[in-house]
Amino acid sequence: MNVRPPSLLEFLTAVRRVVRRRELAAAALHSAALLTALAVVTAGLAGWTLRGDLAAAGWLAGAVVTLLVLFGRAWRRILALTGTPHRTALTIARSRGALTRRPREASPFLRSDGSLRREILGATELLLAGPGGHLGSQDLAAAYVRQVEWSLAEARPELAAPPANLRVPALATALLALLGAVLAGYPEFARGLELTLAAEDGRPPAPPEPVWSALSLTLRYPEYSGRVPRQLINPSGAVRALAGTETEVELETRKPASAVHVLLSYDQGPLAEPPAPERIDLSQETDGKWRGRFVVRGAGSWHVVVTPEGGEEPARSAPAPLEIEADEPPEIELLPLPRSQSAPSELDSVELRFKARDDFGIASAVLVFEGGEGQPVRLDAGAPPPRARTWQHRYSWDLSTLPVEDRGRLTYWIEVRDNDPGLGLVPLVDPPGKVARSAKLSLQIRDQETEHAENLADLAALRDSAVDLLARRMLTEEPGLSRADDQAPAEDGDPARRMSGMRELLAASGGLLSAISTAIDALSVDTLAPPRDVAVLVGVHKRLMELHRRESTEHEELPPGAEDERPDAAGRTLGKLLATNRLQLTQLEDEVIRLDDLVDNELLAQVEQLVARLQTSQQKLVDLLERLKAGDESVRGEVDQLQQRIREDLRRLSEARAKLDKELGQEFLNTDAFEAMAEQLRQQDVGEQLRQGDVDGALDRARGVLDELRQLRSGVQDRMASGPGAAMTPEERARMELMREISRIQDEETGLRGESRSLHEEWRKQAGTRPLDPATAQQAAKQAAAIGKALDGINDARLGRDGRRALEDAREQLQRVAAETQASEPKALAAAEAARSAAQALERAVAGAGDDSQERRQLGPLRERGDALRKLLEGSLPAPTEGLDEAAQARFDALAQKQQGLRARAGQVLDGPNARYLPDPGKQAMRGAISEMDSSSGALGERRGGPAVERQSGALGGLQRALDSLRDSSSAPQTTPDPDEVSTETERDRSLRDELMEAMKERAPEGFRGSVERYYEELLR
Repeated sequence: MNVRPPSLLEFLTAVRRVVRRRELAAAALHSAALLTALAVVTAGLAGWTLRGDLAAAGWLAGAVVTLLVLFGRAWRRILALTGTPHRTALTIARSRGALTRRPREASPFLRSDGSLRREILGATELLLAGPGGHLGSQDLAAAYVRQVEWSLAEARPELAAPPANLRVPALATALLALLGAVLAGYPEFARGLELTLAAEDGRPPAPPEPVWSALSLTLRYPEYSGRVPRQLINPSGAVRALAGTETEVELETRKPASAVHVLLSYDQGPLAEPPAPERIDLSQETDGKWRGRFVVRGAGSWHVVVTPEGGEEPARSAPAPLEIEADEPPEIELLPLPRSQSAPSELDSVELRFKARDDFGIASAVLVFEGGEGQPVRLDAGAPPPRARTWQHRYSWDLSTLPVEDRGRLTYWIEVRDNDPGLGLVPLVDPPGKVARSAKLSLQIRDQETEHAENLADLAALRDSAVDLLARRMLTEEPGLSRADDQAPAEDGDPARRMSGMRELLAASGGLLSAISTAIDALSVDTLAPPRDVAVLVGVHKRLMELHRRESTEHEELPPGAEDERPDAAGRTLGKLLATNRLQLTQLEDEVIRLDDLVDNELLAQVEQLVARLQTSQQKLVDLLERLKAGDESVRGEVDQLQQRIREDLRRLSEARAKLDKELGQEFLNTDAFEAMAEQLRQQDVGEQLRQGDVDGALDRARGVLDELRQLRSGVQDRMASGPGAAMTPEERARMELMREISRIQDEETGLRGESRSLHEEWRKQAGTRPLDPATAQQAAKQAAAIGKALDGINDARLGRDGRRALEDAREQLQRVAAETQASEPKALAAAEAARSAAQALERAVAGAGDDSQERRQLGPLRERGDALRKLLEGSLPAPTEGLDEAAQARFDALAQKQQGLRARAGQVLDGPNARYLPDPGKQAMRGAISEMDSSSGALGERRGGPAVERQSGALGGLQRALDSLRDSSSAPQTTPDPDEVSTETERDRSLRDELMEAMKERAPEGFRGSVERYYEELLR
C-alpha cells in the first residue's frame, strides 16, 4: 500500500511546531532555574534583614522580568527560525544531524542528509516562487518538488528541527532546589523563607515612645526564699522573679496624666486557659510620682497605660516580659546502713543517715516504711534548721516501737519536703511544699521474741520426749506391767524380744541426745535466753552421752540377730544392759527434773522480760506524750506505733502467762489484777484522745497505766523470789534482789524527771517570748559560722564512730544557731538551746578523738569557742530564779532532796554485799548514773531545770545499762554430780519413781504411752 508523502508545506509546518515547542521548553527551564536561584537569594536576604515584605516584592518583580525576558527571547528565536516557510527551510538547511531514521542505502531516491536539507530549501524556494517566479520549466520544478516530497516520506520533523539545550537548565534547577532544601535546615534561612512566603516584615516593632521619664521596680521576694529586696532602675529587659514576689512600681510620667495603671497578662502555660489580665491602678503621691504594687504569679508580660490630661487617647508602653524563676524539688540521698546494722533485732535501734538539698529551704523530713501488704507508716525524721538549704542528718530509728505485724522485711525511704508555699498560678501536687523521695532500701529485722518463744516450745517438747523415754525405760524394768491379759508370762521374759526392746531404747536415747544438741545450738544464739540455761543443757547432754556410749558398747557385744544363735551371750549382755538401764533411770529422772525446772525458769524469765518490756514501752509512751504536751508535734506518728506495740506485747504476755500457769499448775499472776491491768491498756486509746485535743487526759491515763505496770512488775519479781526461788542459787537470788532495787530506783528517777520537766517547761514558756538582742545575734552568727568553717577543715576519718557522729551533730546545731540568729525576729531560747547542743556535741567529739592526735588538738580550741558561744547566748535568757514563786522554789528543793536520796540508794547498791554479782559493765553504768545524779541534784539546787532533765536522762540510761548487764550475765553453772551419788533433785523428791509406778499399776492401759506423760506431769506439779 502506497502512502502519500507529506507535502513540503506540511513538513515545514511540522518542523515549525517542533521548534516552537523546544524553544518554549528551554525558556521554561531557564525561568525555573532563575526563579529558584532568586528564591534562595531572597530568602537568605530576608532571613538576614527580616524584611520578608521586600523580599517577596523583589522576588515577584524578578519573576515577572525573568519570565518576560526569557519567553520574549524564546518567541523572537521562534520567529527568527520559523517565521516563514522559507525561514523554516533555511533553518533546516543550517541544522546538523541525521534527518531520517532509515539508512541512505534503503532508498535510491534519498540523498545524503546535507544535500537533502539543501534540496528542501531549493524546493521551498521553487514552490514559493509560483508559476512566474523562475525562468525554468514549471514541470521540472513541480517534479523536483514532488521528488523532494517523496524523499521526505521517511523523514521526521523532530530530526529536521535544530536541537535545544535542555539539560543544563534542568540540572541547574535541581541543584538550586537541593541547595534550598539544605539551607531550610538553618533557622535564619527558614525564618527568611517563612517571612518571604507570608510577605511580612519580621523586624520587631519599634518601641513606642516611653510613657515615663523615670521608672523604679522594687522586688520583694517571698519570705521563704530568704532573699533581700532588689531594686531595678529603668528596666529594659525581662523581669525575672519567683512566684509570689511583690513588685512595687514607682514612676514619673513624661506628660501630666490623669490616671496610670499597669496591665498584667499571664501566659497560658499548663492551664486550660490563661487568667484574665489584672489591672493595677497606681496612685499619685504628693511628690508627683505614681506608686502601686502587684504580685507576680506566673510568666507573662506587663505594660503601663497612661491616660493624659485633657481627654487624649491613653498611651501604652511596650510590653515587658515577666519570667518565673523555677523552684526545683529538693534532692535527697539516703545512705545504706553499715554492715553491722544490716540485720538488726526487734529491740535494736538503727541510725539512718541522709543528705538533703533544696534551692530555698527544707521544711521537713519523714521516714516512711512498709512491710508486706501493710499501709505505709510515716514517722517524723526530725526538723531541719530554719531555712536550711543543705541538711545532713542522722535519725535514730527505734525498732522496738514497731508492731509485730510490721516486723520482718521492711522497705523504707525518706521523704523531704521543701518550703515552697505554692504562690504560683499552678497549684502544687501535694501542698505545702514539693516532695522528693529517696531510693527505697530494705531492712531485714530479726524478731528475737518470736524466736525465743519457739525455742521455749522446743524445750518443752524436749522435756516431754525425756518423760516418754523415762516411762519406756521404767516399763523395761517392770516387764510384767506391759503384759496383756491374753499373753503368756514366758513371752515377757523372751531374751530375743527383750533385746529388740533394748535396741529400741538405745535408738530413742540417741534421738533424745540429738534433740538436746539441737536445743543447745538454738539457745546459744538466742539473745533472750540466759547463758546459764545453755550450760545446764550442755551438762545434761554430757551426762546422758556418757551412759549412751556405755550402753552402745554393751550392744556391740551382741550384733542384731545373734541372740538366737548365742543364747548364753544374749543372757549376759541382757544382764549388763539391765544394769545400765537402772543407771539410765536414775540419771534420766534427775535430768527430767532439771529440764522441767529449766522450762519453768525460762517461762518465768519470759514473763518478767515481757512485763519489763511492757513497762518500758509505756514509759516511752509517757515521755512522748510529755514532749507532745511541750509542743513537739513530731512525735504523733511514734505514739501511734508505740500503742500498737503495747497491744502486741500485752497479747504475748497473756500467752506466756497461760503457759506458765499450765506448767506450774497454779496461778502465777493474780488473774483479776492482770485482767484489770490488761483492760486498762486496751482502753488506753491515746490516739483518739489526741485527735480530740485532750493531751492532758491522755498523759494522765498513760501515767496511771504505768503505775499499774510497775506494781505488776514488782509482783512478778516477788513471785519469782518467793515461788520458784526455792530452786535459786544464792547468786541468782542476789541478782534478783539487785534487779529489783535498780528497777525501783529507775522508776523513781523517771518520776523525778517528769516533775523536773514540768518545772522546766514553765520556765521555757517564760523564756520563749524573750527576743534576742540584734548585736548579740550578729555576734553569735559570726562565731557559729567561724566554728562551722573550722570544723570543715578537720579530717573526721581519723575520729572514732562516736566522734564522727558528734562532729555531724555539732555542724547541724551550729547551722541551727546561725539560722536562729539570722531570723527576722530572733528568739533567745531557740538560739541558746541550739548553742548548748553544739557545745555538748563538741565535747563528745573531743572525747572521740585520740589522746595525742592532731584532731584532738584542733577540736580543743573549738570546744572552748563553742562553750563561749553557749555562754553568750544563755546570757540573754532570764535567770533560773526569775519569775519563780515560793511554791516553785520549794518544789525545786524537794526534787533536789529526792535526787540526793536516789543517789544514796544507788551508792548503797554499788557498795552493798550483792555488788560483787554485778558485772563490770553494770558497775561502770552505775557509777555513771551516780555521777549524773550528783549533777542533777546540783542543777536542781540552782533552779536550772533543763540541765537537770538532761542529767536525769543520763542517769536513767546508766540504770538501764546496769539492768541489761544483769539480764545478759549468767550465774555459775551447776556442778556435775558424781554418777554414784544421788542428785539433789532426786533427794528433793525421792519417791517420784515409786509414785509413778504405783500410778501406772492403778491404771495400766495398753502401751501406757499416753497416760505416763500425764501422770508424770501431775507428779512434777
